[in-house]
Amino acid sequence: MKRISLIPLFLLIIFLLDAFSTGIYIGYLIVLYIFIFKNKELFKTLDSESLVVLSFSIVYSAFDFLNGNDRGIQLLIVQSLFPFFFYCLGKILISKNLNQKNVFSLILLFAVVYSFSSILTILLDINEGGFSQINRDFKSVWDGRIVLATGMAGYLIYNVSLPIFIISKNSFLNLIERLILALVFFISLICAFRLGSRTIIVLSVCSLLFGIFYQLKILNVKEKLKFIIIISIISATFLYVVPIDLEADYFSTLGHRLREGTSSNSSAGGRTELWSNGFFKMFSNPLGWDSEKYGHNMWLDTAKVSGLIAFAFLILFTLKSIINTKKLF
Repeated sequence: MKRISLIPLFLLIIFLLDAFSTGIYIGYLIVLYIFIFKNKELFKTLDSESLVVLSFSIVYSAFDFLNGNDRGIQLLIVQSLFPFFFYCLGKILISKNLNQKNVFSLILLFAVVYSFSSILTILLDINEGGFSQINRDFKSVWDGRIVLATGMAGYLIYNVSLPIFIISKNSFLNLIERLILALVFFISLICAFRLGSRTIIVLSVCSLLFGIFYQLKILNVKEKLKFIIIISIISATFLYVVPIDLEADYFSTLGHRLREGTSSNSSAGGRTELWSNGFFKMFSNPLGWDSEKYGHNMWLDTAKVSGLIAFAFLILFTLKSIINTKKLF
C-alpha cells in the first residue's frame, strides 16, 4: 500500500473498535488532532457535504441541549463538531497518494474492524449458551455492559455487502483475500441468526443475489458458464453441510421473532406503524416530540429528537451522498 498517514489511521481503527467504550474519548482526540496538526489540510477538505454535516450536527446538538441533556456542555460541543471532523478525517486519510485498490482495501478493513467487537461478543454468547437462547441482550466482550440486539446488528451492516466484492470480477482481491472475506461474511451471518436480525439476513441475501445477477450481466458466455458452475458447486456444498432446517437451533431466536407477529414494535408491521406515526408527527411537531419509542429509522428519529431543521440537513446529505455515489459508475 502506498504511503498513508499512520496516526489518523490508528485513531480511526481504535474509534471503530470502541473497546471498553472508549470511542467517545477517541472522538475528542480526533477533533484535537485535526484541529492542531492537520488544520491546513482541514481547509483543503472543505466542500458542500462537510458544511451540511456541520450544520446538521450543530442543530442536532443544540436541540439535545435544549431538551435537557445533562451530559455536560463540553460533551455537547464535541458532539456538534465531531461529525464534521470525522468526515474531514476520511478525506485526509484517503489522500491522492492512494490508488483505487488502496482505498478499496481500507474500506474493507474499516468494515471488518467496525464489526469485530460485535462479532466477538456474539460468538462468545453462542459458545456459552448456543443458538437455542431466545434472549436478545448481550454482554459486551470488553466491559460486560448490556447491549441490545438492534445495537449489535448495526455493527454488521457493512458486512452484508461483502458477497458483491467476493464474487465480482476485479483485480483488487486475490483468492486468499476472497476466502477471508467469505469467512467474515459467513460468521456475520451466523451472528445475524443468533441476533434474530431479519434486516441483516434479508440484506445479506439481497446483496448475494445482486452480486450474482450483476456478474451474469457483465460476463461473456464462456465466463457465465464457468461462473454458474462454480456458484452451483458452492451452493450445493453449503446446503449439504448446513441444510435448511426450520427446527434447527440456529433458527431459535429468528423463529421466536417471526412468531411475534405484527404486535411487536420490532416486527415489520410494528415498525411500519411507527414510521407512519412518525411521518405525521414530524409535521404536527416540527420541533420534535417526546416519546419513549424510537422508530428504528435514522431520518424519522432525527426529526423526533431535533425537529425538521436537522431532518432537512440529514436528507440533504443523504441525497448528495447518493448523487456522488452514482457519479462513480
